[in-house]
Amino acid sequence: MAMRPFSRILVAPIASILLILLLNTCGIESYLQLNAPEDGEASGEIFSFLKSYYNSEAEFRGFDLYYRMYRKNDTPDYNSIGEFEDLAANGFRRIHASDDVKDQSPQRPLIPIQLNDCTLPDPPDPPQGPENDQFPLFVDFTGTPPLLLLDPPYPRIVDDGYLPSPNDYGLIDVGDTPIPPNDNPPILINIEDIRRDVNYTTDTRKDEFKRFSDFSVEDVGKDLTNDVWEDIEDGLSVQLVLYAVSYGYYFPQNRSLHSKPLRLDSIERVFPVGDP
Repeated sequence: MAMRPFSRILVAPIASILLILLLNTCGIESYLQLNAPEDGEASGEIFSFLKSYYNSEAEFRGFDLYYRMYRKNDTPDYNSIGEFEDLAANGFRRIHASDDVKDQSPQRPLIPIQLNDCTLPDPPDPPQGPENDQFPLFVDFTGTPPLLLLDPPYPRIVDDGYLPSPNDYGLIDVGDTPIPPNDNPPILINIEDIRRDVNYTTDTRKDEFKRFSDFSVEDVGKDLTNDVWEDIEDGLSVQLVLYAVSYGYYFPQNRSLHSKPLRLDSIERVFPVGDP
C-alpha cells in the first residue's frame, strides 16, 4: 500500500513523454512555409516582383497571383493581410490561366518556374557569379488601344528575358535553347490572357473563367462589390490590388504549400464592360 503514492507521482512525466512521442508519430509535423518572392511594386499599369535566389526550395514550383478590386478612392486594409489564409478572408481571389476550367483542378501554379532556374543557395549568402536564378516578373495590364485587353491577349505575365550583362540571358541554363539577342529582350515566360475567378454563365462558355475585358452586373457579389460597380462611366474604373504567393507541394503529406503573401501594390485601371 505504501507504494501507491510513489506510482502516482511517476504518471505525469511518463504521460508527458508518451504524448510527445504520440504527436511526433501522428502526422503533426513542423509547419513548412516557403520563402516569399521579393520587391513587389507597381508602375503605370504594370506590376512586378522578383523571383529570388531563395525561391529554390525542393518543394517550390512557382507563383500564384491573387487580386481584389476597390473603388479608386478606397484605402485597402493592407494590415489585415499577413498570412496566406488572410487573402481569401479579405476578399482576394486567385487569378487563373486561360485554359483553367470550372470544377476541375486549376493549373498550379499559375507561373511555373523550371527546376533549372532554381539553385539552392548556400546560407546565408546566395550563389556568386553569373547565375540566372534571380529575375523579375511583370504582370502587364496595359493592353493596346482601341482593343484594350484583347490584342494581344492581355493581361499577361512575362519575365525580363535577360541579365544585366550583355552576354548573359535570363532563364538560360545548360540544356536550354539559347534565344539570340535582337532589338527587344527575349521573353521566355509569356503567359497570356490570365483570367478572373468568376465563370461565364452562358451555355457556350459556362466552364470558362471570365476575362479582365468582360465585366457585367452579374459579377456583383462575386469579385465585384456593388460600390465598385456603381463607379461605371465609360468603363469599370477600379483600383486593382495584387499579391504574389510562392506555391509548392509537399509530397510526404500530399498537400500544397504557400509563402506569406507579397503585396505588389495597386494600379488604377478602366476595364471594358460587356462580352468581348
